[in-house]
Amino acid sequence: MILSADEKRIALEFELFTEINSRIAGKSKELQITAQALGELDVIANLAEIAVNNKYVRPQVNDSCGILIRDGRHPVVEYSIPGGFIPNDTHMDCQDNQFLLLTGPNMQGNPHT
Repeated sequence: MILSADEKRIALEFELFTEINSRIAGKSKELQITAQALGELDVIANLAEIAVNNKYVRPQVNDSCGILIRDGRHPVVEYSIPGGFIPNDTHMDCQDNQFLLLTGPNMQGNPHT
């Protein structure tokens, strides 16, 4: 009798498991859409939190051929330089400031190899 009850319990668990799987499979499209939306929301919320915590600002974009950045920072480099990153300005235009030379951390005069 005990063996029979145990077998019935196992059979019922399998039946319920199979039924739940079937119901979930029937809603797979809806679940995928929801998962996609939640993933996008998660990325946006994390980027917003990082922007607020690091005081990032949204650039003002226009149709001119120039670019002006005041106290520019790099989100990756800023945290990888021991001693801190020094924000800097960038100014480019179509007349006098058309060329910009970018250098790396080894160009500071530090004896890095």
